[in-house]
Amino acid sequence: MVWWRTRAVTSATAALVASMALGALGAAPADAAMAAPTALAPTGAGNDHTPLLSWARVSGAVRYEVQVSRASTYDGSNVVYDRSTTNRRASVSTRLPTGLAYWRVRGISSTGVNGSWGSATVNVTPQAGPTPLGPANDPDGTHELAQPGNPPLLRWTPVAGAAQYTVEVDTESDFIGASTYRTSTTSNVVPDAKVGGRYYWHVSAQMTGTTSRRPGRPSGRTRSALSRRSR
Repeated sequence: MVWWRTRAVTSATAALVASMALGALGAAPADAAMAAPTALAPTGAGNDHTPLLSWARVSGAVRYEVQVSRASTYDGSNVVYDRSTTNRRASVSTRLPTGLAYWRVRGISSTGVNGSWGSATVNVTPQAGPTPLGPANDPDGTHELAQPGNPPLLRWTPVAGAAQYTVEVDTESDFIGASTYRTSTTSNVVPDAKVGGRYYWHVSAQMTGTTSRRPGRPSGRTRSALSRRSR
């Protein structure tokens, strides 16, 4: 609210009053504090290791800073994702490890003033491994596969985000010294001839990851038994 009044004054007094008024009206307001983003998602438990993060727009923000960390302190090596974006969504390109992950986002104004952080957590759960589809599990050896005319075609369900699959076949369920095969598809024909008997097989998915020299890490492993009969 502005108060004003008028009265007859000398020229010297008028000059002094005008100078004081101009000084008061000419002060520019400082940048108002920017609110923290709300409606952060995802939160809670989920098995997406590369989640899509989202939040509500913040008034006055022209871009956002997003961080994901393995620790709530967000210090140094614990920060696994740190990006700036003009959108209100960010796709985490680094595969997050299983366990609790912390993430936060804040708005930044056109003059470079940082707003308050909005924070959330997500509990990344292990991703289910592939499920064998065939040949049918045959622990009793009632469905023998005659060799070499009927080599086993091993099939399994796909896993989202898998770069390749590793299949192991062995005469023992401990898979020590197993024959190993790798493929980017969801099936594999056992190529090498094997003597008659019972065999076990399992398959794991190697997930795409930017922090690993290998194609990824096993997401899970399942196994099945089959029998082979030599001719």
